[in-house]
Amino acid sequence: MNGEIVLLSGDSISIKALPVSEMEVIKYTINDEDSDINKLLEGYNIYVTEQTNIYVEFDIIEYPIKINVYLDDAKYTDVSHDYSLYKDGTLFKELNNNDGILNTDVPAGSYTIYEDEHSTSKSIVVTRNDKVFNLNYYTVNLEVVSPNDNDYVKINGISYVDGTNEREIVVLEGDTISSCSV
Repeated sequence: MNGEIVLLSGDSISIKALPVSEMEVIKYTINDEDSDINKLLEGYNIYVTEQTNIYVEFDIIEYPIKINVYLDDAKYTDVSHDYSLYKDGTLFKELNNNDGILNTDVPAGSYTIYEDEHSTSKSIVVTRNDKVFNLNYYTVNLEVVSPNDNDYVKINGISYVDGTNEREIVVLEGDTISSCSV
């Protein structure tokens, strides 16, 4: 926001930074000289005797979050998925996977965790406090046996057909398992 205020010489102006929520003052100068940010936050008067330029810069406050990834209630250190956070349906930030721990800093708000570009339907709400979230995966032993060759089981959009023999499938907590036939 830019603006100009005209004062008569000898007048003073009282200024106080009132940051919007989730913003902080990171730089404050008067006539291109760095000034004490604490004075700006407390509020004080500037006695004006010449043209004066006041510059205040704000930045978004980010808060640390940690997402732990578990498989069958133990740390999932061998997870091979890529994770990201979406905000309002748009990619906000890709997350680095460090042996099943996803650490990052984000502004306050609501986010949805995505796995390999697909929504997990797991939402997190970040506030001023440190947040820890868990993604829980579980092993499902699957065997499809049917007299009809067209029968299949669908797990989270992936079809497993008769004849796949017994296999282990890792699913995210809350995924739906449904059986269907064509």
